[in-house]
Amino acid sequence: MLAISAEDKMRKLLLGIFLSGCAWTDGKKREINLFWILLWSVLGSIYLIAGLWGVGLLDWKVGLLRRASGVLIGIFLLLVSFISKGQVGMGDGLVFLVCGLFLDFWESSVLLMGGLLLLLLRCLLSFFKEWRKTGTIMKKEMPLIPYVFVAYIGGIICSF
Repeated sequence: MLAISAEDKMRKLLLGIFLSGCAWTDGKKREINLFWILLWSVLGSIYLIAGLWGVGLLDWKVGLLRRASGVLIGIFLLLVSFISKGQVGMGDGLVFLVCGLFLDFWESSVLLMGGLLLLLLRCLLSFFKEWRKTGTIMKKEMPLIPYVFVAYIGGIICSF
């Protein structure tokens, strides 16, 4: 079994705390707390800079590109939110911007895909349940971040 570094454990713990808070507020209130986003943006930036310091000054450009590429998923979601006029929540993009400070591009992509797959399963179950009961389709908003959190926890469990 592969040994997990102390940095990786810290990264998983910090990201888990951040996502749990976002999932809680998104699930209950259908919104993301901007103070929580700002706080974790600062913590994530400190974590990113500390990680680059650990890579060494000779390799900082490669480290910066690899580590900061995770925010591209958040930028993409913010663009989708803007283009769709709010059909995709701007809070989802902000959450993935912060996640990108802790994850690289591929990790952020897998996290988004996992959350979307879980949300799709939930939507399909709701659709068939409603269809069977009433014969009609109800439009209903569903928050993404709780499913992203479940995908994140599932990824941690599967990595053991």
